[in-house]
Amino acid sequence: MHIVALVLAALLLLPSVGFADDGPVTAKQIAKMKAKVERIGVGERARVNVVLRDNSEVKGYVATINAASFDVMPKTSAPLKTISYAEVSAIKRPGKTTAIVIGVILTAAVATVIGVYAKSHPTPTVWGSVAR
Repeated sequence: MHIVALVLAALLLLPSVGFADDGPVTAKQIAKMKAKVERIGVGERARVNVVLRDNSEVKGYVATINAASFDVMPKTSAPLKTISYAEVSAIKRPGKTTAIVIGVILTAAVATVIGVYAKSHPTPTVWGSVAR
């Protein structure tokens, strides 16, 4: 019983140890974020949800891309926000995941319907059904 209590106490204290900090940002991580922003592009159709290293989030579209930072025009009427690539924890495209899931489900449903139909309606032979 004492061991279980010690394990539970350790698990409760574990998040407060400081695992949330990812450490210093490497050049490879910065290059990866920059490539992701460039792949998304610029303009009102380039909507993003940017999660910063301090766990705050900026939602809007990419307005400009620079060598060391990029600008996001927030959804609200707030001013343009300049974000350094080193500040970024994650960049997400809103709505894309839902569209992909719906597409995969619809494709699987259509394939199933076609398979069931093909199984229940055999195709006629080319030479007729002459028994030999």
